[in-house]
Amino acid sequence: MKNVVLLFLFFGLLLVSGCDKGERMNNLLPDTRISLSQINLTGLDRLRSEITLHWYGTDRDGWVEGYELSLDGTVWNRVEVQDSTFSFSLSLGSDTTDIDFFVRAIDNDGGIDPTPAYLRVPIRNSSPVAKFDSVQAPPDTAFLSLTLFLNVVDQDGADNLDSIYLKANNGPWYPLPPYTSVVTLIAEDPSSSLPTTAKVFLGTNAVLQNLRLDGYHPGSDNVFFLKAKDIAGSESAIDTSSLVYVTRKSSDLLVIDANIGGSVPSPEQVLYPTLNSVAGNFDVIDLRSNGGANQPRFWTPTFELTLKAYDKVFWYGDASDDALTLLENAAGAIQSYLFADGKILFNTSFPSSYDNTSSVQEFLPLDSISTSLGSVRLPIDSLLSPVAGFATLYDTLETSIFVGRATPFYAKPSSEVMYEADLFTGGGWIGPNVVAARSTNLAGNTNVVLLSVQLHQINGRPAALEGFLQAVLTNEFNW
Repeated sequence: MKNVVLLFLFFGLLLVSGCDKGERMNNLLPDTRISLSQINLTGLDRLRSEITLHWYGTDRDGWVEGYELSLDGTVWNRVEVQDSTFSFSLSLGSDTTDIDFFVRAIDNDGGIDPTPAYLRVPIRNSSPVAKFDSVQAPPDTAFLSLTLFLNVVDQDGADNLDSIYLKANNGPWYPLPPYTSVVTLIAEDPSSSLPTTAKVFLGTNAVLQNLRLDGYHPGSDNVFFLKAKDIAGSESAIDTSSLVYVTRKSSDLLVIDANIGGSVPSPEQVLYPTLNSVAGNFDVIDLRSNGGANQPRFWTPTFELTLKAYDKVFWYGDASDDALTLLENAAGAIQSYLFADGKILFNTSFPSSYDNTSSVQEFLPLDSISTSLGSVRLPIDSLLSPVAGFATLYDTLETSIFVGRATPFYAKPSSEVMYEADLFTGGGWIGPNVVAARSTNLAGNTNVVLLSVQLHQINGRPAALEGFLQAVLTNEFNW
């Protein structure tokens, strides 16, 4: 054993004496490879300008810590990854080019591969594709405002898009930012019977643009054209929309029919002649006919912008769940309209399923509805009487038919009660007798009136019904 130790020490001395003090072996530089050694494509047979490249490095006496990339062999950028997706740009007016790609490895001692790996990348620019969305396609009819959904893609990457262009009828092309996917239009003058300019709003949050779109035609069929251009100047094929009839505004009063039931007489038979006497012309959006075909597919921004085109709105519905759902769906648009100094008369009852946390309580002067068991009705000839302070402005209303479901409500403390009703209750029902109230905006002007008994059911005194509409629409809302 002693001899073995001595032999080991002997060879150790030989190794030490064979090297100068402080000398170390030279670092072996790394070697670099690109996964593809060449791309055999020529002419028009080329890659699209967005591609993914892979590379790797080896080091015989250590390890690779990073890489440097270059497109000219002179300017280098360090990375730690071994692959990346590149979106190469082409010169304006050119649709093909060759890209020089260099990569060199860096080892753990800072050594750099002196012979970088090289790849010639033949690329070709692809034209973008612009289409009107086939799922959210333009509607057959647009009530003043129209929302268009755009599908614009570029195989060479989103950064390769330069702009999108929209045209209405025979108007000029309107430039849109390359990220645009939602555009809403409404005529600068919605009452115009001739082609006019349209305000342009982008996105679901409806950001108004400074430029106006020419060629928009209220009261007529419209057709829209769409195309896109990339940064190389290549344009997509032009896509054409279906015909869209855009209504025109004929009055400052918008009537929204959300009455689902088929009562006799119908609300239209009673209300429309009376409205003609009070307000003259008025525009109507019927949300219930044709299976709800006129219901907005997008309450915001489409319906919201339609509301804002009118000075005042009359919304009427019934006690069905569907009518309440329509009102709840429109809640956001309605609140935005009221914040913009809009004025709305709501005439609707509420279903037995009504939840006192409904979103409609955000804008109605209604605090809650009684949850008491039992029933409350209004027989024929029942009276709805204005409370003190309103008797000089409003007349007593009288039911003209039996009201099987009356929905009196507790008014918000911030609102003013306008009418109370002579109720016929049963089954131990307990609750308020308030059937009408109003609320005001920050300036103290009346902006919401709610009557929870349907007006066509209280036509026992036609002159009083007309007087009620006159007082609300032309007096309360005259500011």
